[in-house]
Amino acid sequence: MNRIEYLFKVFTKVEPLLRSQEPFQRPTNVYIPGLAAQPWYEPQNFAWVQQLEEKYQLIQQELLDSCLADKNRFIPYQEPKDFFPDSIGNYDGDDWQTFPFSLYGKKFQENCDLCPVTTKILQSIPRITGMVHFSALTKRSHIPPHCGPFNFILRCQLPLIVPANCELCVAHKSRKLVEGKLLIFDDSFVHEAWNNSDFTRIILLFDLYHPDLTDAEIREFEFIITHDPYIQEVLRNWISNFEKQKYLSSIMNLFKSRTKKLHPYKTGNMILHSGLHYHQVAPIKAQPKEARITLQGHGIFGEGSWQLYW
Repeated sequence: MNRIEYLFKVFTKVEPLLRSQEPFQRPTNVYIPGLAAQPWYEPQNFAWVQQLEEKYQLIQQELLDSCLADKNRFIPYQEPKDFFPDSIGNYDGDDWQTFPFSLYGKKFQENCDLCPVTTKILQSIPRITGMVHFSALTKRSHIPPHCGPFNFILRCQLPLIVPANCELCVAHKSRKLVEGKLLIFDDSFVHEAWNNSDFTRIILLFDLYHPDLTDAEIREFEFIITHDPYIQEVLRNWISNFEKQKYLSSIMNLFKSRTKKLHPYKTGNMILHSGLHYHQVAPIKAQPKEARITLQGHGIFGEGSWQLYW
């Protein structure tokens, strides 16, 4: 049975899922036998890496100019929680954030348009696939041990903003992150990451098809995995978070651009305002154990008077 036939039969549950004999390799979704299995890959063995590393400062500058100016464009990293009990989907922290360019064929066009230089560089990388995004890990945080879904994909990380004491560990072998120096590993092996500094760490993360796969196999794999329920659920989660953050970003940008008008509360005095316009409760200075309590309702104005609903 060839790899394409095996992958199709696994996804359609005709064939049982095989397991790797490597002690630290446990892909959560599919294991394709016969592919070379090693935790780390040496970047110098990939012809395109030198050109990418030479351009890392262009990517870094675009990140600083276009992305970090509006941090609401970053969304929480999230995967489905119900598919695999050992996946990173059970990680609930907000300290791992992502700025997505594409996810298994789905483009986040607004982000691509915001970073045209980075997008063009990414398009020049052969056999790129899967997740493509800026990945931010906030200060004093840890991504716990986990395994990726497939063993036919390699993960690449290009460090862009790297404070001291940032580390990646794959199959219990650790490497320090160095700005502008690519790391390539098989994320079907157990791996984890640390940011033990007081600043946020940001990398460019993207995936590659395994070098043992032929071009014909890749074409078939792309069709099959994009119809996988796991991938579809990942897409739904990311798109939902992206649209939510985009809405929040538009509100925050509007607040920043407009002159704020404050209306102080006075005990016993009613305040009426339109709920259709952007509004917020201004922060107040309160003594310990003090609280602001209001009775809030809605009203309709008609025939010269207000009808209030509580």
